[in-house]
Amino acid sequence: MIGFWDAAMVAAYRKELVREIAKFSAGGRFPHDIGALVDLREQSILPPETTEAIQNLTESEWPAGNPAAVIISPSMIQKGQSRRMGVRLTNIAFFTDEGEAVDWLIGQRTR
Repeated sequence: MIGFWDAAMVAAYRKELVREIAKFSAGGRFPHDIGALVDLREQSILPPETTEAIQNLTESEWPAGNPAAVIISPSMIQKGQSRRMGVRLTNIAFFTDEGEAVDWLIGQRTR
C-alpha cells in the first residue's frame, strides 16, 4: 500500500494482510515463505494514532513464528518508531537501500 499512512490506511492494510495470510496458510507455505518489506522513504513521521494502530496490528495479526521483515528508511526517528511499533518482531532489519533489503529478506527464506 502506497501513500500517507493514517489509522484508516492501517485498517485497510490489516484487512489485506489477514486475507493474504489466509491464502498462504491454505497453500501450506506459511509462515516460512512470507516476509514483509516496508518502504518508509517517502513517509513522514507517523502520528500517534497511526503508530498505535500499527502496534496493535503487529501484536494481533503478525504470525507467532515471526517471519522476516525489513524496513527501508534513512530516518533514525522512523527506525525508532518502527522498533516501538513492532515490539513482537524479532526478525527485523533496517536498510536505506532497497536492493540490500530485498537480498536480506530473500536470505532469511533460505534459513
